[in-house]
Amino acid sequence: MSNKELLLIGCMFVLLPACREQDEIENGAPRPMQVAVTGVVIRNTVNYVDITGRVNLDLLDENLRSTAVYGIEISLYSEFYDYNSPRHQPVSESNGLFLCRFVRLKPNKQYWYRTYVQVGDKVYHGKRAPLTTLDNPLIPLHPYVDLGLSDGTLWATCNIGAEEPYEDGMFFAWGEVAEKNEYNVSTYSWYGFCRSERVGDYGWTDIYGYTKYTSQDPFLMPEDDAAAVLWGDGWEIPTKEQFEILLKETDHEFKKYDGVWGVMLESKQNKNILFLPAASQKIRIANQSNDRYGKKEDCKGFYRTNELYCPSDGSPSDDAYVYCLYFDAGKCEVSPGQERLTGMPVRPVRHSDE
Repeated sequence: MSNKELLLIGCMFVLLPACREQDEIENGAPRPMQVAVTGVVIRNTVNYVDITGRVNLDLLDENLRSTAVYGIEISLYSEFYDYNSPRHQPVSESNGLFLCRFVRLKPNKQYWYRTYVQVGDKVYHGKRAPLTTLDNPLIPLHPYVDLGLSDGTLWATCNIGAEEPYEDGMFFAWGEVAEKNEYNVSTYSWYGFCRSERVGDYGWTDIYGYTKYTSQDPFLMPEDDAAAVLWGDGWEIPTKEQFEILLKETDHEFKKYDGVWGVMLESKQNKNILFLPAASQKIRIANQSNDRYGKKEDCKGFYRTNELYCPSDGSPSDDAYVYCLYFDAGKCEVSPGQERLTGMPVRPVRHSDE
């Protein structure tokens, strides 16, 4: 950093209010926020964010100063934990002032940051502060991967409602565009009274069933496609054929990604990859747990297609089942045997010519 920048940063810290949070003093040790002073954002651009910090190593025992490691912690959450707040060390420093540069942050998101000083097992933290990143028009609103597939399909890198490839995201009954607390006949949008029929000499009875989407109209309309409604911009729930081409033109392996079980698909054409977490499905209740962190043999993945299952042999259909992608540790296939009532995640697709 130049002398001019250091002077400017020093003035910023002079203007910072004194720490008001009362940290306990143990055995006469300095307060944590006297050692690690709150940082200051000095540059916020679409490509990177610069945050300065200041440390008061003079408050530490002279024998420990040379072992101190310091920098900035940053997190999408206001509570800092080891797994969600990586520590960044300075790219430049001088006389207790230092600069950390952050790249590849999510656009238009609120982050929290704080300074830290670590000496052995002891960690001192400055007061946390918020940071909102700028919107970056160069980063797609919903990132996707081009696997070089023959049908030109581009696959989203995350499920609807997720921000990372390994997150479950939201769960949808087939033909619905919102999550809910229960997944059953009584809460399903397209099940209800259909007609009344005369039953012999005993009068009339009400017939209930599926009120929309049958073997005569087996494909979701845009207004009932969760991807089209929630994401727009050409996104759709995949067709049965798009899943079949995806499986045919990729090598797939059931494995862990960032600690989550799922299927990793690698393009045979360009070696790009797509990960689908084993998000299971919601049957009856929304807070039903899944096993994507558990035993490999217990993990299962289900993903919506836009097509109702209609038997190809012409046998009668009760309109209750839809095609979906199903995978576990031993198989990965398009399955016709899943109910439309259950909650499943959606991995949207779009076409390369849009």
